[in-house]
Amino acid sequence: MSRIQVVILAAGRGSRMGPYTDAMPKCLVPFAGRPLVEWQLQTLAAIGLDDVTIVTGYRSEMLEALGLPHRHNPDWRNTNMVASLLCADDVVRSDKDMIVAYGDIVYEPRVLRTLIETPGEIVTAVDLDWLELWRARNDDPLSDAETLRLGRNGDILEIGRRPRALEDIDGQYIGLTKFTSSGKGAIHRLMANAEGGDWTSPRPPALMHFTDLLAGLIETGDPVRAALVHGGWLEVDTEADLKTYETLLRDGEVADFYTLPLAVS
Repeated sequence: MSRIQVVILAAGRGSRMGPYTDAMPKCLVPFAGRPLVEWQLQTLAAIGLDDVTIVTGYRSEMLEALGLPHRHNPDWRNTNMVASLLCADDVVRSDKDMIVAYGDIVYEPRVLRTLIETPGEIVTAVDLDWLELWRARNDDPLSDAETLRLGRNGDILEIGRRPRALEDIDGQYIGLTKFTSSGKGAIHRLMANAEGGDWTSPRPPALMHFTDLLAGLIETGDPVRAALVHGGWLEVDTEADLKTYETLLRDGEVADFYTLPLAVS
C-alpha cells in the first residue's frame, strides 16, 4: 500500500458538536473510549496504509501532537473541505494514489478495501444501507441527507443536492474518496474552471464542500465511480450523533451499523 497516501481533513471546529469541541477538534472527541481519529488510524494501519497526512486548523497544536505529517489551513474559520484539501497540495500533486477521508468518520477495513479495489480514477464510498442509520440519527432522514443517483455502470450521476424524497437517494456518500495518481489532476482542472467561470460552482471556491467537488467533476466530464458498501461506518457530525452512538454501544446495538475493531494498546 506504499503507493497510496491518505489525507484526513480535520481543520474545522465542528460547531454542531456543542461543548464537545470547546476544547478540542472534532476528530479528537472520544467515542467508545478513544478519539475518533484513533479508530480511523487503526483501520488504515490494519490494511497497511501508514502514509497519512492530517490537515489541521482549529486547535492545530492538539492534532500536531499525534505525530503525523500535517498541513495547516490557517483560514479554517472561513473555508471548507476543498480548501483544506488544497492545503495539502504537495500530496494532491504527488505521483501516488490518494485517499481523502473526513476526520469525523469511523469505518471498518472492509469499507476501505472495497474503496481501494473498486476500479476507476475517482471513486467514492457509497452506503446502500444508509437509511437505517439515518433513521437512528434523525426523526426525519431527509433533513440531513444529500441526493446521490447511480447509473447502471456504477458511476454517480448526481450528488450533493437537497433531496425532495427518498427516491432521490440511491445511497449515501460517507466522506471517503480515492483518486488515482492520474485522477488527481481533475481536482486542479475543476478548481481552475471554478476560478475562471467556466464551471458554475454552487459556492465560492473557498467554501466548496467535498460533494461540490465531486458534483463538479461529474458535470465537467470526469466520471466518479461508486464503491458500494452495506453499512460498516459511522459519521459523528453532531452532539446528538455522539449520544445516539453511545446509547447504541451501551445497548449492544452499534454493531448493527459499525463493528468496533479490537483496541490496540
